[in-house]
Amino acid sequence: MYELQAPPSSYSNISINELDDVERALHEIDRNLSLELFYDVASASLLLSEESRSIFYSPKAFGTSLQLYFEGQLREKLSSLGWTLQNGNGGAAYSISPCKNHAIYVLTGTEDVGLTEGNPTNKNNKGGELCKAISDPQKYFQGNTVLHVLLIHYKIDHLSMELSTPNEFEKRHIQSWSQRILFPSYIPENAINSNIDVNRKNSATTTDTEEITVKRRKNAG
Repeated sequence: MYELQAPPSSYSNISINELDDVERALHEIDRNLSLELFYDVASASLLLSEESRSIFYSPKAFGTSLQLYFEGQLREKLSSLGWTLQNGNGGAAYSISPCKNHAIYVLTGTEDVGLTEGNPTNKNNKGGELCKAISDPQKYFQGNTVLHVLLIHYKIDHLSMELSTPNEFEKRHIQSWSQRILFPSYIPENAINSNIDVNRKNSATTTDTEEITVKRRKNAG
C-alpha cells in the first residue's frame, strides 16, 4: 500500500462541495480554472461521444469514448492556458500546470463520484504507471507536483465530476483521497435549457437531496 502526504491546503482531508469553496479550491490550483471551464469540456465531450450510441458500436463504446474525448478537450483547454502535456506509458496522459506544482489526469469513476459521503475509485483497472504517479508524484513528474484526478461518471441524464487528490493506490484501484473537490452535476443543455442543475445526493441518506440551479453562460458561437 502506498501513502501520499496530503498537499498543503486549507481544505486538506475533507470534501469541498459549496460552490464558492469549489471555485476557490480550483483557483488555488490555477487562477484560470473554474467550474465553467469543466462544464464547457463536459458539453463538448458529450456531444462528440453521442455518435458512439449507434447500434453499430458496442454497449461500452460511449463510456470509453467519453473519457477519451473529455481527456482531449480538457488538455486542449489547459494547453491554451499554459499547461504542458506529459504522456506516460500505457496511454497515461497528464497535464502539468505552468508552475509545475499540479498535474491533472482524467479517469472514469464509479457511481460514488460527486457524492459527499462517497468513496469513489477508478472504474477500470490501472497498473504500475498510475501507481508510480500516486506513490511518488515528485519523482514521477520531476518536481514538487501534486497529482489531481478528474473523475467522471455518466448516469442517464447527468454527468458527475470531481477533481480529487489520491492518497492510496492498491489492487489496481485508488483506495482513498486526501482531498475531494466535488462539482455540481452537469446536465446536458438540451435537457435543461442551458442551465446547470445540481442534484447531489448524500450516499448515507438518499432521501436528502440538494437542488441548486446556476445559470450558465452559453458558449460563444
